[in-house]
Amino acid sequence: MKLKPSARKWLVIPLLFVMFALLGSLSSGINLLDRAIVVGVALDGAPGDLTLTAQIVVPQNGGTASGGDEFAIFHSKGETVAEAVENLSLGSGLRASFAHTDVILFGTDLLKAGPQEPLEYIFKSDLVRDTALLVAVPGEAGELLKTKLTVGESVSYHLLEMLQSNRDEAGQNPMTLQRYYFDWFTLGGACYMPLVTAVEEKDGSIAPDATDDAYRLELTDTVVMTREGYALRLDGEESKGLSYGTKRINSGTIPYEDGEGRRLDAVILDSHPDFRAVGEREAELELTVMCRPAEKPHSEGGRQVGVLDESAVEQIAAAIEDRVIACFEACREKDCDVFGLREVLYRRYGARIRAEGDGLLHRLELTVDVHVFTK
Repeated sequence: MKLKPSARKWLVIPLLFVMFALLGSLSSGINLLDRAIVVGVALDGAPGDLTLTAQIVVPQNGGTASGGDEFAIFHSKGETVAEAVENLSLGSGLRASFAHTDVILFGTDLLKAGPQEPLEYIFKSDLVRDTALLVAVPGEAGELLKTKLTVGESVSYHLLEMLQSNRDEAGQNPMTLQRYYFDWFTLGGACYMPLVTAVEEKDGSIAPDATDDAYRLELTDTVVMTREGYALRLDGEESKGLSYGTKRINSGTIPYEDGEGRRLDAVILDSHPDFRAVGEREAELELTVMCRPAEKPHSEGGRQVGVLDESAVEQIAAAIEDRVIACFEACREKDCDVFGLREVLYRRYGARIRAEGDGLLHRLELTVDVHVFTK
C-alpha cells in the first residue's frame, strides 16, 4: 500500500529521533569544557613508579599557542602509564584527551631504568597520534615542560615548531612515534631521540626583555636507544653524522676554509644516503650531497669569493665522512645498529646474518664514500 506524502512526513520524524538517540549513545557525551586537552606529556621515574606531567589547554581562556595562562601543568603518578593517565583525569577533574598531543618527553632516568612498558603502552594505545614526536630530556622531563622560555611560548608548541621547521637540518634528528615503532622492530632494534636541553638566557641576546629565569631550548645531541633501553648519547658532531646516514638533509651549513685560511660556509641543498652490503661483514655508504656557497660569487681584492673549488669540495666531503664514521664508531662500541646495517646485510645474505647474533657490529667494517656536487 502506498503512503500519502503527509503520512510519510510523520513517519520520518520518529526515525530522526531514533537516529539522534543512536548518535548520542555512540558519542562520549563529554562536554569540551570538561575535557583536558593535553598538548605535551612528560614521563619520569622508574618502572612501577611513574610520574606523568601534562601540559593542558585551559578551555576557558581559549587555549592558543602563545603560552601563559592559557596552559596549566598537572601531575599524576601510577605504577603504569595507564594508571597515571587515569589518575591525571581524577586529579584534574577533567577527562584527559590526547588527540592533540604532539610532543612526548622522556626523562633520561626513565630511559636508563627501563622505558619498555611506557613505550609499548604508547605504541599500542589509540590515544596518541602516530605523528607525535618523541624527545629525550636530561634529568626530569616534567621540569622542562614547566620551563619559562624567552620566546614566550609553551614548551610543547615551541619544541614542536623547532623540530618541524628544522627536521631536514644536519644535527636535528626528530623521531615520530610511527618511525620509532618501526625501528623498534627492525633486526637491530636501535632507535634514537633528539635530546633537548634548556639553557638560561641572561644577557637578552635572543629576547631583549628576557629575565634571569628565562630559557632557550637547544637540540644538538641525540640519545640512542635499544629495545632494552638507554644505550648512549651522541654529541653534536656525531648527531650530524647520524642525520647524514639516516635521512635526506636539505638545509643547514657546513664550514670550510678558502686559500686565505678564512672560514666560510657552504649551504646544504640536498643529501641522499645509500647503504649497500659488499660482504657478510662489510658495508658501504654512498652519500651524495648537493651544496652551494653561502655567499654569492664575487670578486674581492682580486680574488674570486663564493666559489666552491676542488679544495673546498674535498674539505666538505672529508668533514661529512668524519661525522658519519664518528657516529658509527660510537654506536658500534655499544652494539647499537643505528644505521640499520643488519637489515642491509640480511636482505642480501639472509639467515647467515641472523646467525651472527650480537656483536656483529664489532666485526663489521663500514666504508663511507661522499660525493659532493656544487651548484
